[in-house]
Amino acid sequence: MTEQGGSIVHVDFSAPAELRKSPSLGNKRVSDSRWPDPYLVVDGTLGECIQEFMAKPIGQRHLYEIHTSPQADSQCCYVCRTYR
Repeated sequence: MTEQGGSIVHVDFSAPAELRKSPSLGNKRVSDSRWPDPYLVVDGTLGECIQEFMAKPIGQRHLYEIHTSPQADSQCCYVCRTYR
């Protein structure tokens, strides 16, 4: 739960989510590989995906994405790629 613009925003960490990893070589994304799209690592809840993401080495987090559906009454939420 966070406060945003004077209103409380609730995040449903039990919402369905996916943790995906981009194919990589030498810790860099590979877009010209045979399968360039991110592949599924975890199919679970948002909370589970965040826990798995945070368990990854900091130097590899830029290779991961968390996908979930927008939640009602909330603004867009993003996990920023600040771990490069």
